[in-house]
Formats: sequence, C-alpha cells, structure tokens
Amino acid sequence: KDGKVILKIENNILYIEDTGKGIKNPSKVFERFYKEQERGIGIGLHIVKKLCEELDVKIGVKSILNEGTSFSLNLKNLI
Repeated sequence: KDGKVILKIENNILYIEDTGKGIKNPSKVFERFYKEQERGIGIGLHIVKKLCEELDVKIGVKSILNEGTSFSLNLKNLI
C-alpha cells in the first residue's frame, strides 16, 4: 500500500526497486519453494533466476527491512 516501484537502466543494468517492507532473507529469495508469506508457491523468483542463467544475465537482490528491495539484472551480455 502506498509504495512505489521504480524501474531504471544504467550502464546496461536494469534496476527494479520498491519501497515495500523488504525481504528478511534476500540470500534465499531465489531458492526453489522459498517464501516469506503464506500465499504463493515460492517458485517465481527461482524461475526468473534459472532464465537469467540461461541468458547469461546476472541477477542480484538487495533488501532493507521496512525500506524496500532492489533487484538488478546485468544485461550487458544481451546487448
């Protein structure tokens, strides 16, 4: 609620940022079936990670609780 999603590209890196509640364990977010909420299956970001690996795109995540999360996709190998 009342949050923002920001998309930006700098030096062939796509950043997807939000001002949400953050992720408790960002190092686990790409694991299969990992989830922090009851809803969902916990496979979406795992699939994204696998697709990025197939395309030679590096994906990363940074998160601060109660401030937000930022995903980065390094697209230099696609361009």
